Amino acid sequence: MFNERRWTKAEHYIAVKAFGGAISEQGFARFFFHLHERRSCLLDQNGIDLLTLEDVIQEAMNGARSILAAERMLGSRSVGSAIIVEDEAGRQVFQLPLWRVRAFDALSVSA
Repeated sequence: MFNERRWTKAEHYIAVKAFGGAISEQGFARFFFHLHERRSCLLDQNGIDLLTLEDVIQEAMNGARSILAAERMLGSRSVGSAIIVEDEAGRQVFQLPLWRVRAFDALSVSA
């Protein structure tokens, strides 16, 4: 199973930069973007407020691309990593495996 741990301040800062950081307004729902890796999980303790599922998907895609870009710079690669999005009630609303973003971006570039 996953070893759950809280984000460090540095990890949270990177996540906020990667996922954007929407300002809370009425009518918005709070979503939490957790990064699952092989045997561990970085839990988003703060979340961000978004209006639609489309916004959630876009934030997950942007965050995944930021993670993949950082990995390219470091010369590493996440295998089996995914961004799991949950709502305030802890229900999973979206899951984005990083390999799908890699594949989608590769198809977009070659088209």
